[in-house]
Amino acid sequence: MRDKLPRSAIFVITEYGHRDLTEQCVKSIPPHHNIYVGNDGCTEVFHQTIPGANVIDWAKNVRYVKNANRTAQVATGYMGTEAVMIISNNDMIYNENAINILVDYVIKHKCIAGPTLTMPRIFVPDGGKGAHIQHYDINGLHLRPDAPVDITALSGCCLAMTVGTWRRLGGYDEDFIDYSSDNDLCIRALQNGIPVRYVPEAVVDHLAGKSYTDGHLPHRELLILDQKTLKMKHPRSEWNNTGIFKYE
Repeated sequence: MRDKLPRSAIFVITEYGHRDLTEQCVKSIPPHHNIYVGNDGCTEVFHQTIPGANVIDWAKNVRYVKNANRTAQVATGYMGTEAVMIISNNDMIYNENAINILVDYVIKHKCIAGPTLTMPRIFVPDGGKGAHIQHYDINGLHLRPDAPVDITALSGCCLAMTVGTWRRLGGYDEDFIDYSSDNDLCIRALQNGIPVRYVPEAVVDHLAGKSYTDGHLPHRELLILDQKTLKMKHPRSEWNNTGIFKYE
């Protein structure tokens, strides 16, 4: 009897500099997956080749949202709607078990899914690993369930879905610059009857904040600007009660 072939996914990884993080991220993904890295116009000399990845160099810095959309278009252009894609920051460290859980869950439930995010011990005062929850329910509560749950918004540092779902939603809304596009995508999914699920059994390391590089606007200013766009786009009170508006 032949062994069952492993599930494969399309990884869309966005970056601006930080080759060390990108290489760590790519190296943590088993080689049977298709990996695409979108370099957002960074002038550091290293982007032509990253072992194990297809590197796409954009001529200028178009910021996160446009980078993700353009890289996803290249990565999924010839893929069928049932293929699974994972939108990822370059400061993620994956493991095969977590990837398999996410891929299988998305295939079975036709949803957008996100994992438990953990911070490595260097970021946790007691020297252990701490849960780094960036998912919110409709009451603005941080969730730590034992089983998959429906949720309002997932962190865009790791979002799994089918190519068909991504295309149906039109990718990220380019009215956003660097932030809140993930929350907007999740809200639009719910409005279109697509479940959004937090899958706690899938656990992925997130080197939180390590991938951030200053741009033309200060970090907090960009957060506030994009969250104002989010609130204008989704003014309904139930979204306004959600923790995704915490930076006001």
